[in-house]
Amino acid sequence: MKKLSNEFMEKILNDSAWKELSESFEWTEQMLDKHKNQVDWKLISQNSNIVWTPAMLEKFKKLIDWKELSSTGCETILTGDTLEQYKDYWDWSELSENTDLEMNYQLIDRFIDQWDWPELINRWHEDNLYNIDFLERYADKIPSSKLQDSRLWTALVEQREKELKLEVIA
Repeated sequence: MKKLSNEFMEKILNDSAWKELSESFEWTEQMLDKHKNQVDWKLISQNSNIVWTPAMLEKFKKLIDWKELSSTGCETILTGDTLEQYKDYWDWSELSENTDLEMNYQLIDRFIDQWDWPELINRWHEDNLYNIDFLERYADKIPSSKLQDSRLWTALVEQREKELKLEVIA
């Protein structure tokens, strides 16, 4: 590999190239281990081409940018057990709005005090979860000041509107 004669420019060039690689390359655990001091861990943590494993989380837990990783779509680590194992590392606000994390009552109950409730009630594509039962079940967790501006509220209004239409035409 040919290098620039200007050391400063060579360093800037290398740093920029490592950032690009960090952002989009399909890294494996072995490659990350070998180059852990060269990569940009914030970009690695955002990289959707990496298939994360629990073993990788354990090995790199002090290097990972957990706020960024909490937005991942990587299903191999978005499990109840992995959330539990790294409960103190995850950014729960980011997880609360991460629509790749499949939400259900069991998962919500398991981490009930970790969720960012204003984010949790504002997720799109949760119409199967957002209903009167959800509201009553978690009423003490849902901030009333955020309810009427949330996706949960919109879903409840839409459901009630359908019920009222049926009453009107009956």
